Amino acid sequence: MSSGKGAIALAGKKKGVRRGVLLIPDDHVAFWQSRYPGILEPTGMRALFALRALTREISEVSAGWLGTLGLTPAKYNYLVALYVAPEGRLTLNELSLQIHTSSPAVTGMVAALERDNLIKRKENPNDRRSAFVRLTARGRRVVEQAFPLHHRNIEKALKDVPIADRKRLLDIVLTIARGFERMAE
Repeated sequence: MSSGKGAIALAGKKKGVRRGVLLIPDDHVAFWQSRYPGILEPTGMRALFALRALTREISEVSAGWLGTLGLTPAKYNYLVALYVAPEGRLTLNELSLQIHTSSPAVTGMVAALERDNLIKRKENPNDRRSAFVRLTARGRRVVEQAFPLHHRNIEKALKDVPIADRKRLLDIVLTIARGFERMAE
């Protein structure tokens, strides 16, 4: 895929899912460059747009295979974080940090996972204001089915990306993250 021209449609069509474009169309870039000359570096704009679009695409496509187990990508992320947690449990705050989301979102997802009998919440005996969350036996079984399924499909998607390029991509993503962390300070 080139880093330059036009819009590239995301592959495939899934019933009920609207596919977007991976790259900002040239006319959009030209518009913003003419409106704010000297501010916009188009390659950076394109890269971040593509990263955001790809993240959404990964989520939508993985929802298909995870859905066969009754999971969404978000539910999967919570369950996997709990599966590897020290002592098999996390507080809601720790879970929020692991999943990179807000406390209200964690509270809602924990309630949904409890309704699905995938996790159990228990009051923290050392701090009555917090609770521990742990997987149920059913939750552990679902992770043990979902993890290999998920990662086999990820490997299929990445089969044309050499390991060296994957490492370089990770370095680039971490560098971008550090830039945004500096902005938040």
